[in-house]
Amino acid sequence: MKTAYIKETEEYITVQQYKDELHRFKIYCPECCEAPVHIVRQQKKTFFRVNKKENHSEGCSFYEELISNEEVIRLIESKKEVDEERLKFLIEMNMRNALNLLRKQNTESLISKQEINNNPKKSINNKNRTQEVNTIKRVHISNLLKNKLEYQGDYIVIYGKAKIEETEVKERVNKETGEKFKTKSLIFRENGKYRFKIDLAGDKQTKEKFDFGEDTYCFAVFGLLESNNNSLILKIKSLSHFEYFKD
Repeated sequence: MKTAYIKETEEYITVQQYKDELHRFKIYCPECCEAPVHIVRQQKKTFFRVNKKENHSEGCSFYEELISNEEVIRLIESKKEVDEERLKFLIEMNMRNALNLLRKQNTESLISKQEINNNPKKSINNKNRTQEVNTIKRVHISNLLKNKLEYQGDYIVIYGKAKIEETEVKERVNKETGEKFKTKSLIFRENGKYRFKIDLAGDKQTKEKFDFGEDTYCFAVFGLLESNNNSLILKIKSLSHFEYFKD
């Protein structure tokens, strides 16, 4: 891992920011914030490593085996029912785990689903197929900009707390076909600063009303991370891949 969490200050640091005299014995997993980590300095790379894997909270992405971006793309492009079920399971499970980490921090009741059991390595989906539990790359919004080049071009789950702005619906024209279509955006800000946005298009998505107001929301969203003029954009295929609740 390339970032770590400091409980005392509730801040995240990168390996470049780490200093022994300031941070030794004070850094934890950047996701679950429970497992103590330490810095590892090798000849060609420096990174944070957890002291004991078992110290991660249940649902932490660093506890499970990471599924490759290539495999996620294969599942998305596949027309096979078994692959569609697998993808749906992985997205739902990873979003649920991310939201549960946020709910745990807020001391709220955790989300549970009947089709997902308590076995940490295997789960059952709604068609009674045994599914292996893997982690889609998950990124806390506070760490998004620190390693944005690493995440661009990948399907990821972004989660955390943010104020979300819903823009007005606009009508645009497809340059290739000349067809008109509607679009709007959901802009995610942390501490008043732009972090990323989701672009919604078509009648179905643009008709959805969110009414976020000035509140802060805990959220998890799955999509493809891209950049346009140094602004991060997460492309989502369905609104079902975006879940949130008021902080």
